[in-house]
Amino acid sequence: MDNIIVGFMELINNIVNSSFIQVLLGMISNLYYSTIGGFFRFVFGDGHFPPLLIVLPLVFVIVYKQYKRQSNMERKLFGVSITNPHKETAVSAVYGLVGGIIGSLALIFIGVEFTSVGIVFVWPIAILLMLVNPRYMCFAYAGGIVGLLVVLVRFLAMIGLDIPDNSFFEAFLSMNLPGLMTVIGVLHLVESALIFISGAKGITPIYFERKNQDGKSEVVGGFTIQRFWPVPLVVLLAMVVPGGEMVADSSSIDMPSWWPLMELTQTAPAGYTISLAMFSVIAALGYGELAFSTPPKEKSKSTAISLGFYSIVLIVLAVLANFVPLLTPLAVVFAPLGHELLVLLAQRKEFSKEPLFPMSDENGIVVLGILPGTVGEKLGLKPGHRIKRINGQAVLSHIHYQQLIADNPTYLKMEVEDMQGRMKYLKAPLFRRRRQLGIITMPSHPPKYMASFRLNSPLDKIIGK
Repeated sequence: MDNIIVGFMELINNIVNSSFIQVLLGMISNLYYSTIGGFFRFVFGDGHFPPLLIVLPLVFVIVYKQYKRQSNMERKLFGVSITNPHKETAVSAVYGLVGGIIGSLALIFIGVEFTSVGIVFVWPIAILLMLVNPRYMCFAYAGGIVGLLVVLVRFLAMIGLDIPDNSFFEAFLSMNLPGLMTVIGVLHLVESALIFISGAKGITPIYFERKNQDGKSEVVGGFTIQRFWPVPLVVLLAMVVPGGEMVADSSSIDMPSWWPLMELTQTAPAGYTISLAMFSVIAALGYGELAFSTPPKEKSKSTAISLGFYSIVLIVLAVLANFVPLLTPLAVVFAPLGHELLVLLAQRKEFSKEPLFPMSDENGIVVLGILPGTVGEKLGLKPGHRIKRINGQAVLSHIHYQQLIADNPTYLKMEVEDMQGRMKYLKAPLFRRRRQLGIITMPSHPPKYMASFRLNSPLDKIIGK
């Protein structure tokens, strides 16, 4: 028995002292002292105000504003708000923290040194791409463009072209492209994980106008799927220290013999060495899609799996490029082209299928959404259900449905057809404030407000002025 206890304690000790646990504890400690712990130190005069606490509220405001915008759109379309911006921001923060831990562990164990990857060059390109089309504000596109420019300038320098000798070009040409591609891959991997676990939680029913197979315009129902996450990340920064060995942070965590996978581009003068210190940053990730021929849950799962596969391939290419530099252009080209291929294939799949929610007609009205806590939810109505009869009367149009509800006595009997063609018979009391079912239905005629498949470019507004 004593041997079992001793063996168990040794196992626990080995786990606690493992590199993984030590890095995880170091990350948590770093996040704490970069936020709440640092604030308490500042209040009691034992340190400076943590810079992350300046940026963190701004990111939360951005996330909140996105959900507030979604809520306003719902109120404009349906006269009622489905999305609770405060609740969704809080939920997204929890998911974002989980995603940040996953991403931080990946970046640390791969060994990406953050200052060498050239994020300062990627951001301006990302903003310019956003002005062209908001869909292109993605590091996969901006990082691909920057990476291709670096490869091109390096090639021109190699064949003898005179490159200006200044700090800008020195920093530009010394960018760690495999490291940059790894960061892009890890961020997309975190995004895919967040989409998988919470993507379908942020859906808004909406009306679209599209061209059918005959080229005629038709109104269909569907959903916008939108999620936004504040993601805290712990990254590695290079520090020049006297003597010693390379460590993960100032507490000298012993890392595995194979670490780091990503070769450092910095060099240290004689008598000094490079130490990698943990540092906390904040990022914001977003996910937005339209779903009108695929159920939102199925759509988000499919997107998450595809994006996860793309991310893993990009990370593998980036790590291989670190050992075989000739593979660097392949990773750089794959980042934007692979991402764009995912988008185009998803759009083609969505447009090639019949819409799930056609216009309501004389054969009943189609349910597009159900408000939480309402009679419709208690009845078990689902998106796609078609209400065909109310108290024995056939529902001829959306207006007719509203009249039947308004003129009804306090008890309601409905005949409902589900998406598989099966009939259901539902009953519900209607009284006082519960005189409505609380459902969003497909209209019988084109509505006043509809969504567009085209994302308007900010440049259009600027040029228009």
